[in-house]
Amino acid sequence: MTFSEFTTKERGLAAFALALLLLALFGPDVSHLATAPLHAHGHAFVDARAWGLLPNALDVLSNLPFAVFGAAGLLMVKRCALPAPQRVAAAVFFTGLLLTFMGSSYFHWAPDVQGLMLDRMGMGVAFAGVLGLAVAERVSARAARA
Repeated sequence: MTFSEFTTKERGLAAFALALLLLALFGPDVSHLATAPLHAHGHAFVDARAWGLLPNALDVLSNLPFAVFGAAGLLMVKRCALPAPQRVAAAVFFTGLLLTFMGSSYFHWAPDVQGLMLDRMGMGVAFAGVLGLAVAERVSARAARA
């Protein structure tokens, strides 16, 4: 397939993706910026109260809706009559919710920088699913597959 076979919207999306890639590769260097020191409990938003053997209980338990909606969504995606690209993108989104539940629960159990990375990775997968759904609706199914 050549670039000329793309639709106008697909060419626009490809140009936008290329611009973001160039910005990431050649944009301003922000590595010299200082990071804020960690709070005494790891991060200031952590509820440090334990509930039995569960540390930071409310922060850990607040992730349960991600698990519930992720699992329910995956079950519904199996049964719904969506076209394949949308079904895959929806499955990626709901899988991202499950990964967010796991990563965020791990992070809030014992907050540290590595746990924060796991917390954010699940969100990234969920955002990729939402982006795939938006591209499928606004650009094309072929672009969503990519």
